[in-house]
Amino acid sequence: MRNSQRLGITFAALLAFAAPVYSQETGDPSAKADPVAIYQEAGATPAQQDKIRELAREFEKVAKVKNERIKNLQTQMRNLSLEPDPDEPKVLATQQEINTLLTDIANSRIRLMLSIRQILNGEQKTKLVQLIRERNARYQSNLTAH
Repeated sequence: MRNSQRLGITFAALLAFAAPVYSQETGDPSAKADPVAIYQEAGATPAQQDKIRELAREFEKVAKVKNERIKNLQTQMRNLSLEPDPDEPKVLATQQEINTLLTDIANSRIRLMLSIRQILNGEQKTKLVQLIRERNARYQSNLTAH
């Protein structure tokens, strides 16, 4: 696996921390805005915002541990790939563990999004989706403009 691929996978995994919150705000998971701002704009009360922040913190805590494990496994995979005759079962098992952890993080991110939506009332959810669509359209427009 090339360095750029490993870095891309690692970066994508690290972005998984905040992706459901940041991407809902801007359409860009690398954005550095307040992750709860879009919910506030959608009409979330301070109490709802506190619940959202707590859910995000819990997600980040668990995802951080998994991302550290992924980083270690990627180092193992690099070392295995540098062997003249890599142990195929070990290589495949290491990759499977990486895949499982990435899938776990992705599923947790979706569960976070769904949990956050349950905190909001119908009007807030509708406004949130409208805001997301608008921001995603702007983001896509900016991508195609470059």
